[in-house]
Amino acid sequence: MIKNIMMSGCATYDNIGTDFSECKKINFVYGANGSGKSTIANYLDDQRNVKYSQCNIEWTDTVQSDILVYNRNFRKRNFQSENIPGVFTLGEATIEDINELEAKDNMINKKQETLDTLCDELEKKEEEKKQCVTKFKDDIWTRILKKYENNFKEAFTGLRNSKDNFYTELLKRIDSIEPNHYDHQITLDELNEQAETLFAEDLHSYLTFNYDIRKEIITLTQVQDNDLLQKSIVGNNDIELSKIINRLGNFDWVNQGRNYVVSNSDVCPFCQNHTINDNFRHQLENLFDEEYNSMINDIEALIKKYSTNIDSVISQFDTITDDTDIVKYGGFDINMFSTNMLMLKQINFRNNDILNNKRKEPGRKFTLEDVMPLIHSIEGEIIDANIIIKRHNSLVDDASNKIKLLTDEIWDYCLGEQKELINNYRKEMQSIKKAISSISNKKEMLGSEIGNLNKEIIERRRNVTSVQPTVDEINRLLNAYGFTNFHIAPAATKKNSYQIQRDDGSLVEDTLSEGEETFIAFLYFMQLTKGSISMSQVSTNKIIVLDDPISSLDSTVLYIVSTIVKDLTEKVIRNTGDVEQVFVFTHNVFFHKEASFINGRTKKLKDVNYWIIRKDKGISAIYSYGMDNPISTSYELLWHELRDDKKQSLVTLQNTMRRIIENYFGMLGSSKDLHIEEKFKTAEDRMICKSLLCWINDGSHSIPDDLFIDSYTDLAGKYRDVFKSIFVNTGNEAHYKMMMDADY
Repeated sequence: MIKNIMMSGCATYDNIGTDFSECKKINFVYGANGSGKSTIANYLDDQRNVKYSQCNIEWTDTVQSDILVYNRNFRKRNFQSENIPGVFTLGEATIEDINELEAKDNMINKKQETLDTLCDELEKKEEEKKQCVTKFKDDIWTRILKKYENNFKEAFTGLRNSKDNFYTELLKRIDSIEPNHYDHQITLDELNEQAETLFAEDLHSYLTFNYDIRKEIITLTQVQDNDLLQKSIVGNNDIELSKIINRLGNFDWVNQGRNYVVSNSDVCPFCQNHTINDNFRHQLENLFDEEYNSMINDIEALIKKYSTNIDSVISQFDTITDDTDIVKYGGFDINMFSTNMLMLKQINFRNNDILNNKRKEPGRKFTLEDVMPLIHSIEGEIIDANIIIKRHNSLVDDASNKIKLLTDEIWDYCLGEQKELINNYRKEMQSIKKAISSISNKKEMLGSEIGNLNKEIIERRRNVTSVQPTVDEINRLLNAYGFTNFHIAPAATKKNSYQIQRDDGSLVEDTLSEGEETFIAFLYFMQLTKGSISMSQVSTNKIIVLDDPISSLDSTVLYIVSTIVKDLTEKVIRNTGDVEQVFVFTHNVFFHKEASFINGRTKKLKDVNYWIIRKDKGISAIYSYGMDNPISTSYELLWHELRDDKKQSLVTLQNTMRRIIENYFGMLGSSKDLHIEEKFKTAEDRMICKSLLCWINDGSHSIPDDLFIDSYTDLAGKYRDVFKSIFVNTGNEAHYKMMMDADY
């Protein structure tokens, strides 16, 4: 069925538009001529027309029913040539054939209901899926991209301005890994370090600090470990002179003074007396023998080794401050380095004093301060800085591959952090997709079953459908309603078509009056509601649109048409037949009242809605009244007076009856009384009817005296009965019951 109709941007409907919202099975639309009724009917008849591009129809079901529109265009299309397309309906079919067709139709309807339910369920699941995706997009946008955007914006290139793009990229990554894969293989600090390098705008290699102190370290270690410094170096103890020197403990003093003993002088350099003789010289020379001199030479060599190697180490270390790369990019702590170098030089200064003292006083024992901890500390700083630079250079040397690898590691880290969110989403989506797949499979299976049933029905209808029943039905109705000077017959020259003929078999051509042509067109259209011009669509669901069906019809036919329309709407409400929805557009108040009368028991039905179309300043608008019929006339007020018999005088009663009969039957002209009388079968009944008509005509045009009123007051009840009989005998009992609120 149609749920809503939006009218916009065409004819008298502006671009803002107006709509029929929540349409029901039966929809009565009242509007004056030119208010925009026909525009709606024309749109429903020709929805693809470009002038209705802004209009729209919303359906309650996935399957859209056929829309049949009765309007001026319908009459032109079907009655402008001598051959009228035939309407296929069920013809000479057996009870078994008809029952089987009905059974299959019922099966299709039930399967269609199930299919509609599945479509609703599928739509709900698709909406659930959409909401799940939307929430997940928002979550990952906030908890991943926005959280790490500043750190790793290059890893999210092309994704930072679109939630959809970011979601698509994330899906590609999580779809390729297992749910339990998200274990961090790298720390956030390491990722930041690599990102600073690889994502730098000026990406290039840096120089490491090159030095080599391996030999120096070995030599310095040997010097520090040499026990010569701890050894007291003295002369030959076998010499007599050594006894006194050892006792005095001034061996080094003697050693220094012996260089002042002159070979040709007997003056002692120590006491300045003439005590030097050959024996003293001999003992002094023997005291500082070859072994002593060898050890002194070893001391000198040791001092030289230390001095040479420590100076090499310090010299190499001092040049590090000239290498800006290692200081700037290697994370080298220049302050720590400077402090350590100062301490190293101070130790070296003290060690040099120690070594010089050992040279002067070989007999004393000395210990050097250990320089190795400081050397190793400084070297460790250099090694760490070089490692950072080498790692940087390694990234730079294979930048494109490393960037891709780093990007993957960043994504892995981010996904790992949100693994619970991601796994919950995957589980929820898996459940929704499984449900969607199941519903879709059932839907496809049902669609296939419905298709097969339709094929079976089409094949069977080839044998039981015919255009002849339509011919018979239209002719029966023409005769019943007094149209006896023409009829329709199957066309002799064209299969499955009709022609309108006179009794002598000649074609009517253009001799029909406008009213006659309109009436037969309406009857033809009503046959279409029961069948189709296509054999395969005889029993398809239909939506019927009637646009002023009483146009150009006289008063007698007006009531006939309203009766036919009422019959159609009652069948729709009872779900009988193939018509599932009806729209009735009219400007005629009486037709609206007659056609919209459903039964005498209720004024409101949930399947019936009422609208009025009004045009103000050239713009049409649609107003909904729901189940409340908005059309109330002075004619309806007359019936209200007739029902209120407690307060009514005879004069009022007569006048009310006269005005009702004139309003309802007035279109029959001056012969209305005769027409009404003829509807009574017996002469007696006709006399009663005539007496009533005379009574109400006389009483309503003159004021009787009190005697007349007193004498004939009991006539009111009798004439009320005759008044009712007029409507019953003229075929308008339903109208009487409707207006009197009587029960069937």
